[in-house]
Amino acid sequence: MGPRRTVSTCLLALLSCSLVACDRSQGTPPAAVSAPAASPISTPLTASPAAHPTESATPTASAAASETAPPLIANPALVTARPYKLRVPEGIDSTKTSPLVLFLHGYGANSGVFESALGIGNIARARRFIYALPDGTPDSHHMKFWNASDACCDFDGTNTDDVAYLTAVIADAMGRQNVDPKRVYVVGFSNGGFMAHRLACELSGTLAGIASIAGGTWKDPAKCSATHPVTVLQVHGDADPVVRYGGGHVLDKTHMQPHPAAKETVGAWASRDQCGPSLMSGASLDLEDKYEGAETIKARYEGCTAGTAVELWTVRGGNHFVSQKPRAIEAVVAFLLDHPKH
Repeated sequence: MGPRRTVSTCLLALLSCSLVACDRSQGTPPAAVSAPAASPISTPLTASPAAHPTESATPTASAAASETAPPLIANPALVTARPYKLRVPEGIDSTKTSPLVLFLHGYGANSGVFESALGIGNIARARRFIYALPDGTPDSHHMKFWNASDACCDFDGTNTDDVAYLTAVIADAMGRQNVDPKRVYVVGFSNGGFMAHRLACELSGTLAGIASIAGGTWKDPAKCSATHPVTVLQVHGDADPVVRYGGGHVLDKTHMQPHPAAKETVGAWASRDQCGPSLMSGASLDLEDKYEGAETIKARYEGCTAGTAVELWTVRGGNHFVSQKPRAIEAVVAFLLDHPKH
């Protein structure tokens, strides 16, 4: 997608909203969102070798690539230029391997808002995983974005290589902590959800699974270069006006490339993971306070290869800002943790 200097006020207003500020059921502005009380997680690691002279630059033994995965290539220069936060909950046993979860914010937001609004620190402590919080780069409108696909959200056409950067983040985190190489996951919201799909396509040998919340992927399945099975969870509101459940263009902007429907997205992954042919409806979940009853319908493909799973959680009546409560994020993470790489 070529450079575009004119992005509508509506696009910026909707896509740049913080996670809770745009939820009309909440009245708290972003600045008033507090971090989890007394959350005993580590201080941020900037991943700069100069900032951590006592840490070894050599990856731990557990960070070695699995037999089926190509080795990750560390790039200290990238993580030094774009520092990220690496959180280790209190009580993690460093002699044992732990899962690593990469959380990717939406367009115009940032990792700090994502972490505090969703209570990720408390979830990590309860579920016992390490997590990384990188940030996108600012565009000409000063909105942080991920260059995830031709549909979202490199509006200036800068062609930022976020795949290389996030690969470096994962490699750096695995070198600093005792990470289980079979339990590396990505959770992304909106633009971050698009980026999660792209990472699954390009780092399929490394990632055990991804969750895309209100995100999308390439319209053309051939653009996904996945060579290994990956567990995929798509969470989407069926009334989403920004990234439409039935497919289309982000905010209906036809000058942008289209994204597929939510069912197309999971169908493509079911094909890659050699699952059965049908998306089977299952139980309903109550994950959203603003919708009555058990509003989220789970549907899954059966018989997927290598212990993977492909599921679509449809929030009936859900807008763009779904799964923005700690209990919903915990359910998403719990699903991923149940599916290590085989």
